[in-house]
Amino acid sequence: MKNRVVIGWLVFFVAIFLLTFFGIWLRQALSRNDSGPLADVTWETGGEPEVVSVLLVDEQQKPLITTLITIYTDAGLYDCTTNFRGEASARCEGTVLLGIRSQHHSVFAKPLAEMTGWPALAEGLKFKIVAKRPDLIAADQDYKYGTEEEIRAAQAGEVEGGEEEQQAPRKPSGAADDAKPAAPQ
Repeated sequence: MKNRVVIGWLVFFVAIFLLTFFGIWLRQALSRNDSGPLADVTWETGGEPEVVSVLLVDEQQKPLITTLITIYTDAGLYDCTTNFRGEASARCEGTVLLGIRSQHHSVFAKPLAEMTGWPALAEGLKFKIVAKRPDLIAADQDYKYGTEEEIRAAQAGEVEGGEEEQQAPRKPSGAADDAKPAAPQ
């Protein structure tokens, strides 16, 4: 009789352990938040169907620019580069997103996406990646941040560079004018 009670409690605790493990696994597989050693990732559905949009920033919310982003789906992989606002997007084929890499380092992975069908590309996906280690997942440190002036210039479509490059060429003082002579009166 005592053996049956012990076995009963043992079966009960094993069942609770397995259900807890399965619940934690399922929550992680379906979660819209992912925190890792390199970055915190949040995502939502919406936007243009089959387009994956990424916003890559550091912990101070400064955009990480000119950074290679690789998007993995069940149909292949897609590369894109962040702009001066830290944004990148790619139109992807396939049904589910499997992962995202930044500068060849994994920042988001859903290895069971094919089994769960989540996150689905058909709805469009928007990701925000906050880099904890921008030294590893951002492009060359000299170019990782877009200053406010660079961002404004990029939005306005202006050319990058110093003031001399953006100004029209000047004639040396005292140089003759290339204008046509005035018509006689």
